[in-house]
Amino acid sequence: MARIAALFPGQGSQKVGMGHDLADRWPTAASVFAEIDSGLGAGLSELCWNGPEEELRLTTNTQPALLAHSVAAWQVLAESGFRAEAVAGHSLGEYSAVVAAGGLGAVDAARTVRERGRLMQQAVPVGEGAMAAVLGLDDEVVVGICDEISAALGEAVVAANFNSPGQVVIAGTAGAVDRAIEVYHEQSEHWQALMANAMQARDRKGHDFSWTTAADRYLTELYAFGERSGTGRQSTCDKKDGSGQAG
Repeated sequence: MARIAALFPGQGSQKVGMGHDLADRWPTAASVFAEIDSGLGAGLSELCWNGPEEELRLTTNTQPALLAHSVAAWQVLAESGFRAEAVAGHSLGEYSAVVAAGGLGAVDAARTVRERGRLMQQAVPVGEGAMAAVLGLDDEVVVGICDEISAALGEAVVAANFNSPGQVVIAGTAGAVDRAIEVYHEQSEHWQALMANAMQARDRKGHDFSWTTAADRYLTELYAFGERSGTGRQSTCDKKDGSGQAG
């Protein structure tokens, strides 16, 4: 008998219009969006369904929006009798997985990831950072090109996430990421770079980015939330050393 796991997506999978059909067809989904709208004191559902896209791309909006969509879809599936033996998520999707597992309520999770997104966006202001998914090149080739460009430009670009064999996400300053894409194009016809909308750059090596400060502030917020909600310090959070990739 097949064993089923549910995997929730991370930042970069957002799209204007997401969740609209769900909310139209299933009252359960509509109620999730309405509950999160009320809890955040903002029209998140309107932003999900109608944009504008540039606002949805802002990390502080993207993260609660994706969580709302994921939780709405999960609730529809659960209501229809769907059951999973395990849940997991890619980066931001971990929070949706925690909601699905009953570890957090939808509104609490939405508030948490909105703050997470705000701190991430504050660490790397809009327009200063960029990310791209590079497909079809060996990890070592991608890392080597990033190192060469960082040294040549004096700006950071690094291999930030190794998603799967042949797919590496690079992150850094907008100029350095643009240059890296040009070099990949020069070296191989068998590659493709996809900009990940609104995913701000982060550098695991600490080049010119204040992620340590952002992580410290986020942990402080999580601890405060845990004490307010009675969950103590058992809240799921990103690792301070940067190995828990945010996105």
